[in-house]
Amino acid sequence: MRDKLSESLAQYATPQEIEKFQGLLVETEEWLYGDGEDADKKAYDDKLSLLRSTIETPIQQRRREREEKLPAEGDENMGTDPPTNT
Repeated sequence: MRDKLSESLAQYATPQEIEKFQGLLVETEEWLYGDGEDADKKAYDDKLSLLRSTIETPIQQRRREREEKLPAEGDENMGTDPPTNT
């Protein structure tokens, strides 16, 4: 997920969101190698839900919205001739 934040999702997240999410990732990683080693499945699911709901879902939603707009914007220009310099 860290790679996605600095690459494919970077344009859909604010610097504050990236910082917050990276902090959550570090915190979760520390938990995984600490208390998380002995945790049950529900604890893992709860941690994953927290990550998704806090940051991933809003960023992914913005990405989907933008991708849906791109084809629509292209359709608006179809069938029209580009302006000429005459």
